[in-house]
Amino acid sequence: LNHPQLSRRHARLFCVQGKCFVEDLNSTNGTKVSGQAIQPFQPVEVKPGKEIQLGKLDIMIGKG
Repeated sequence: LNHPQLSRRHARLFCVQGKCFVEDLNSTNGTKVSGQAIQPFQPVEVKPGKEIQLGKLDIMIGKG
C-alpha cells in the first residue's frame, strides 16, 4: 500500500490453513488489531470483520 504513514515494509498479511494473520515488521508507526497494539514479529490472527490499523490507515478483513 502506498501511504505516507506506512513504511515500505510495515506489516505482513498472510493466510495459513484458512486463517489470516497480520505481523508488524518493526514499523515506525506500529500496527493495531481491534485497537490493541501488536508486538513486532509476533503474528496475530485476524478474523473477518476485525479492524487492522497500520499507522493511521484502517483496513478491514472481509470474508471472501
